[in-house]
Amino acid sequence: MRKISKFALVALVALRALSVLASSDAHAQSNRTFVSGHGSDSSACTLTAPCRSFAQAVTQTAPGGEITVLDSAGYGPVTITQSVTITNPSGVEAGITVPSGQNGITITAASTADITLRGLTLLGGGAGANGIVLNSSAGGSLNIIGCFIKDFTASGVAIQPSAGTLTALISDTYALNNGSKGINIAPTSAASVNFAIAQVTAEGNANGIYLDASASNGRVTGVISGSHVDYNSGNGITASGKSGSFNIYVHIKDSYATHNGSNGVSALNTGVSVGFSSGSGILLNNVYALSNSTDIATSSGSSIFTFGNNVFGGTSGGSPTAASLR
Repeated sequence: MRKISKFALVALVALRALSVLASSDAHAQSNRTFVSGHGSDSSACTLTAPCRSFAQAVTQTAPGGEITVLDSAGYGPVTITQSVTITNPSGVEAGITVPSGQNGITITAASTADITLRGLTLLGGGAGANGIVLNSSAGGSLNIIGCFIKDFTASGVAIQPSAGTLTALISDTYALNNGSKGINIAPTSAASVNFAIAQVTAEGNANGIYLDASASNGRVTGVISGSHVDYNSGNGITASGKSGSFNIYVHIKDSYATHNGSNGVSALNTGVSVGFSSGSGILLNNVYALSNSTDIATSSGSSIFTFGNNVFGGTSGGSPTAASLR
């Protein structure tokens, strides 16, 4: 009888251990999760049992993992606090329709996070605040690729870190009919942003692409290439530095800024000498600035520099200065 009791005790301990392991496995995060319009947020977010929303999928995805969209549907707003990739294959629409006053994707990730958003459709309906907003201390990287962002009351994309140095890529993306800016890069405090904007269309916004380092002791540095910034009610492309600091450098290449209600290209506190990549100023290379209220405009000790291969329509608030090819 005593031997049977000992055996039973050992068996009971083993069963409890297995139960704990099973429970742990059930709650373990996966490196790859899935969402579907036919899924359920009570599911495990696997390929055979996908989740219904991005918000639930993020909770089931390990840091650095990937969320994959399986079919066309609306997947709801999401807050991202870790490294993650949300990817949508071609031929599928992954929608986020945003309620009044809310953001589509809010990023509050740690300074080392690497985040990629690919192939998403964000619709504000004239009521949602921002499409994609990063408004925390941040370093790491943010990649926005092949997205469509439309009809938000504030900005389509708002990148506003308060610390660290963030690398931002925005490519093959549309920012349309947003109430403030199509793309707004505006670090605060000591934050810096190194950006690349390529093959982007910013059209019908209050302002198209707004690069604003006026509130930062850091820098905004980068290139706009192959892009269209047209038919915005205010400025097309704006670069604004901090007074006396001249902490912004923007190279605009192979791009259009046309039919904007105010300035096609505008410089404010960008300095009067261009410094390539590590300096300050706006440099134009094969840029068409036509049919704006003012095609190029400079103010507060700013200059716009040119390689001499640009096309302007003749309405100018300042004359571009020849840049030295060094």
